[in-house]
Amino acid sequence: MAEDESAGVEPSEEKPFFAIDAEDVAAADATATPAPSQPPQPVMLGSLGGGTNGSLPGDVGAGGLQSNPWGAPMQQLTGDPHTMARQTAFSVPQPVEKTGVRWGQFLLGFFIPVVIVVTLSFVDGLVNRNYEYGDPWRTEMLEVSSSDNQTYEFTLAPNGTERVQQFYIEAEHQGERFTIYMDQYTIDEDSIWQVNQSSDETSRIGTYYYQNATAYFELDGVQVGTLEVVVEYYDDGGEYDEPPAQAAIDFVCCLLPFAYITSIIAAFATGRKALGAGLMSASLLIILPLLFLIIALSAMP
Repeated sequence: MAEDESAGVEPSEEKPFFAIDAEDVAAADATATPAPSQPPQPVMLGSLGGGTNGSLPGDVGAGGLQSNPWGAPMQQLTGDPHTMARQTAFSVPQPVEKTGVRWGQFLLGFFIPVVIVVTLSFVDGLVNRNYEYGDPWRTEMLEVSSSDNQTYEFTLAPNGTERVQQFYIEAEHQGERFTIYMDQYTIDEDSIWQVNQSSDETSRIGTYYYQNATAYFELDGVQVGTLEVVVEYYDDGGEYDEPPAQAAIDFVCCLLPFAYITSIIAAFATGRKALGAGLMSASLLIILPLLFLIIALSAMP
């Protein structure tokens, strides 16, 4: 019976994983990878030199030189740097030399306006020197008398289109001087006035009638038998004829200011600053005398 029990039990075909004997160790050593003859080399995943051939720092290329030594930059540009498709040349401007005042241009600009003005004035005076202008004024002197030495009545005689502009009388009575006048430009253009020069009193003494050119007045406080009357006539129909060349001279005078300003602008625009300064300085010869004349006239009493 004991043989039957021992025969019924089968021995285990596999050993547990923790049961390691000498045979297992020897088998493991036999199948292990042999040790390398050189130490392990580092593997570089990137390169600061930017190489694209994937070479390692330790690789040796043709000729025994390393293709990319550790830390050495790779060549970035290829080609011949001395040959270029296009070349651009830049010219350096020469330094501008400072020049002084060009006195020739300045004096030319200064004297040209003066010469033009003097010449034009000379021509204008030459044209008008021998020309006779029509005079619309006419003066007449009359002597009138009075029967009572106070009342006066007389008639004036204007010719054609003439009219009486004014008349005045200066007389003296017992050492006292007085004036009698009629002026069309006064407010009462038909009134006759008497002014005593010693007392500076003014009184209306009569009337002038334009319809028949008759004057009637009576002296105030004085008696004079005869008076001398100065009459001034003005011809409304008279024409003022200018010399034939006067219109051309006036036209040139009107153009001179525009030509003067245009010359100054053109001188500065074309770079002739000295010429423009001379033209501007020439105006002082006209402005300053006019300014002094205005000041002198305003200072007069």
